[in-house]
Amino acid sequence: MNSSPSCNRIAASKLVATCQSIGGKSDSMDTGTYVMLEHVRSLYAARLAICELNGAGTPTPTTCLQVTVAMPRKKGIFGFSSRETHQLNYLDTTTAENLEPCLKSLESRPQWWTSYSNSRQNAVVICQASRIEGEREEVLELYRSIIESSVKLSHGLQEALRMASEASAQHKDFIQTTEALRVTLAQEVEETRFRLQSALESIFKDAESGVISILATIQSAFGDIHTEVTALGQDVHNATSRVRQLQDTLNTIQSETLARDQEMVALHKRNSLAHHELASSLHNKLDTVLHKDVAGLSHRVETMDSSLEWLTGKFVLLLQHEQTLTERLRDMEISLDISQLKASDLHKAQVKQLETIKAQSRLQETLQTSMQNSQALIAKTAVATANLEAMVDAVAAKYKESLAINSLFDTTLWAMSIVLSFVGPWILVPGLLIIIVGALRILTTKIF
Repeated sequence: MNSSPSCNRIAASKLVATCQSIGGKSDSMDTGTYVMLEHVRSLYAARLAICELNGAGTPTPTTCLQVTVAMPRKKGIFGFSSRETHQLNYLDTTTAENLEPCLKSLESRPQWWTSYSNSRQNAVVICQASRIEGEREEVLELYRSIIESSVKLSHGLQEALRMASEASAQHKDFIQTTEALRVTLAQEVEETRFRLQSALESIFKDAESGVISILATIQSAFGDIHTEVTALGQDVHNATSRVRQLQDTLNTIQSETLARDQEMVALHKRNSLAHHELASSLHNKLDTVLHKDVAGLSHRVETMDSSLEWLTGKFVLLLQHEQTLTERLRDMEISLDISQLKASDLHKAQVKQLETIKAQSRLQETLQTSMQNSQALIAKTAVATANLEAMVDAVAAKYKESLAINSLFDTTLWAMSIVLSFVGPWILVPGLLIIIVGALRILTTKIF
């Protein structure tokens, strides 16, 4: 190329530059690019043929003047310009319409056309070589970009592996900690269940024995009353004729008293059976609550001890009332001895006794109603316990131990209210207060 004439060098340089600029970095050549390259090759071949014509001293055809451009004039020996020569148009403004007449002029002579054909073949080779060089640079640049991306990807993968390893180690530690907590919680729940079961069995046994002893004491007291009334009847039967009318009255009162005593004994038996059935039902439901919510009654056994002490005090007061009743019966016996002269006062005392018996009957009905209410509360407690179990499961899934403790405290309050309701109207007000507090506690926990 360097050894070629300047006309050929300029045409070849322009061809290389044009071929490298056409098509860009596209991997496949479209129709427009191919047509443009064909035009450039034809233009180069025509210009090269004109260069050969000028080199041979043949003037440029008129139709090919638009393809060439005048070279700068060289000054002669005396400062005059030498002969004007033509060279290729370096601005590449020639269109296909201007090139077509020039090609027809070159085709008119075989020598010109042969020169044009050879130049066109050379143009194909030169253009292809120049484009391959550009594509090689593009491939190298692409390969360099791929290597840089691969390095970045490798660093990213290493960082991701490191983070995954750390996350895996943390997850493993978390699983081990959770398993240890689960085992500890299971052991504590099992120990609490055994302790609570033993405590509840002891409580129920003590309560049952207390109720039985109270019933036996009441039956014994009424037996004594029956014996004393019988003796009083015998004394009245041996009285003088002046108090025969009083004796008849006393016999009538005695018969009524015996009938009332029998009715009261039968009523007490029925109430005892009903209370025993209610106690059995209460025991079964408490066992059910115990099996469903063992964890809810832990950490509150100490509070039940104080409640049992309070219940024992109530039983002591009941025994004192029984002693007071015995003393009153003794006073009644003395009054009956005196009533031989004061029959009217005895009749009034018997009327008061009848009112007392009615009050006791109403008290027994109230006690039975309270036991039925306790049974209904136990059923509601079972439903509340199931809800609490669902809440405890949800809290355990979220690892919120504070809510679990609140649920545990609420369930303990419910258990205490059930035990307090079992003892009847003696501690009805504290039992209702604890039930209300437990309900408010559960509602607060569900809301928050």
